[in-house]
Amino acid sequence: MHARGLAVMESDPPAAQRHFEDALKADSEHVATLVDYGVLLENAGDSAGAANHFHKATQLAPKFPLAFLNLGASLTSLRRWQEAVQVLQAAEAMLPPRSALTGECFNRLGIALLKQGWAENRMEPVEAALVVLKKGTALLPRNRDIMLNVAEAAGLLSDFSAALSATAAVLRIERSQGLTIGAEPLVNAMSRNIQAMKHALHWRGIRRHERELECHLQAHFRAQTASSAVMPLHGLYLNLPLHVYLAIARGNAQGEIATSASLPSEQRLRGPVTRRQVRVGYWASEIRHHPVSMLFEDVFRTLCDPAHPRLQGRILALNPDDKSEVRRRIEGAAQRNFIRLDDMGHMEVLRSVLDQHLDILIDLDGYSGSFFNHGLLTLGLAPVQVNFLGYPGTLGAPAVPYIISDHATVPPSSILSVSERVVNLPHCLMATKRWHIPPLQGGVAGLENKFVLGSFHKQAKLHTSIFSVWRNMGKRIAGSVLWVTRISEKVQEQLQLEAQSHGLNSLLVHDQIPTEDMMAGAHLAARSLADLAMDTPIYNGHTTVAELLWSGVPTISCPGQATMAARLATSLLTTIGMPALSSPTLKSYEDLGIALAMG
Repeated sequence: MHARGLAVMESDPPAAQRHFEDALKADSEHVATLVDYGVLLENAGDSAGAANHFHKATQLAPKFPLAFLNLGASLTSLRRWQEAVQVLQAAEAMLPPRSALTGECFNRLGIALLKQGWAENRMEPVEAALVVLKKGTALLPRNRDIMLNVAEAAGLLSDFSAALSATAAVLRIERSQGLTIGAEPLVNAMSRNIQAMKHALHWRGIRRHERELECHLQAHFRAQTASSAVMPLHGLYLNLPLHVYLAIARGNAQGEIATSASLPSEQRLRGPVTRRQVRVGYWASEIRHHPVSMLFEDVFRTLCDPAHPRLQGRILALNPDDKSEVRRRIEGAAQRNFIRLDDMGHMEVLRSVLDQHLDILIDLDGYSGSFFNHGLLTLGLAPVQVNFLGYPGTLGAPAVPYIISDHATVPPSSILSVSERVVNLPHCLMATKRWHIPPLQGGVAGLENKFVLGSFHKQAKLHTSIFSVWRNMGKRIAGSVLWVTRISEKVQEQLQLEAQSHGLNSLLVHDQIPTEDMMAGAHLAARSLADLAMDTPIYNGHTTVAELLWSGVPTISCPGQATMAARLATSLLTTIGMPALSSPTLKSYEDLGIALAMG
């Protein structure tokens, strides 16, 4: 029976399940059957059931590393980080250095530690992950998966040079394979390397890399084949034709459909809605100290209030509790309408959401959510599913046929860049709030008696063309200083050298505001010292621009693309009655900034 189940695991999972169950009835302690049945359950989203079978296998065969590896993966899926790490460390200890499973062991252990650090907002697990993964690369220097996770860990620790070294090494390996144009591993390596270059401010040659990546993606487009090799969120940072952004989204949607196809269908027949209130679920994995929660907090408070006369709002919280104030406030306001899903496996989440009998599901994650498999939405968790706010772009997913936007963010000229039917809000799609700006504790050295040009974006949004414009403005505006946020010392040095090599000596790179102080609004108090804020064109500041405008800092923007990510700042400026602060070209953007400074 075990052999029969193994033979049809991929082609007929329900039949494989029956065979495995029959085999375990005959011999409940057959280790191979326990492990293979566990793999089947994990693939079907039942991580808890899988973990039970793997755990039993480890008890029966305490020297069988494959059982420990699979148990560690299931515990990671269940967010039982510490248990997962302990089990995977046990697997590492019993494997010989160059076993066929060694690479997978280092990878899974590194991933468990990375996810633990991300979930708990702590760097110690990330540092431990980097140690483990570097040990793996020392043993297996051509293992691309380990090296890509080295890049992930290094990036989280702001060691962007190390991240770039790792992605460049992966790209060299893939190029050496002689892969054909459009090959998924090569496209993925190119995309990861470009993203690392952007974070490291390694601008030389980056446009050539973008054009090469575009050629590979165009090959998929012409062949009408789907590619999920480029992460959609990474794609938003690239300068690509509109139809390529859409192709990236559609390729990832197809990947999610394929991944979720193994999950058993749990859809339930629905009769007509007889209740007076519409039931809306908000799918969110960022109910923590995160822009989505801070922007949407007041909306949650209103729409998920149990006393609301027309709506029954449900917050479907997928991420662990980070103990932040914003999380506490949202959970307290929603009360029984706050549904915690963070300690569940995929099948449990699926059943729990279906049990809510939603009329509408609003996806506040898109392709940028941190903690859960977005592919569950492909199974149809509600009759109407809507893309909104969390990801500034199209999902390309047939299961999510609507997107909430506005006329400035998706104008008629951009309508073909989204797969969804656009539902426009009358003003800006972006929910904001009146932020509390505390008194500034002391000043910022170097800004005294200067006209302050501020840029407070993550460095991946910068590129040589926009930095050249800022340099020109700094040189043309007498008594000015260009003020940017420091992410790491090496990034600071590169910006200083870039500015000085072009004759700009008035560059101030200021430390990032600590998270605890940001929660209290200290960053808003500091940034209000800017006389003029400058936006980035390919991927605008979204929360950043909203905060600056609420702080009273005039901000100029330039939509460098017709995408949502590049036009949202224009929408914010239009909403406050200042559309002229959005310029169509970098030249007019530069001239506008100088005119405002000369006033």
